[in-house]
Amino acid sequence: MSDTMKAAVFEGHERIVLEERPLPHCGPNDAIVQMTPTTICGTRSTRPTTCSATSATTS
Repeated sequence: MSDTMKAAVFEGHERIVLEERPLPHCGPNDAIVQMTPTTICGTRSTRPTTCSATSATTS
């Protein structure tokens, strides 16, 4: 496993940059969560659909 991660960093109004950052350290009451990106297709917005939660894993 790498010691760095990609992070979306907020730098100001309408400015978010992607940077390599060191992995955060977890304490005994903390968790690191890896998010899975998802999108919603605009053509589906007018049809009834079933919602599903985004999967996430913890390390």
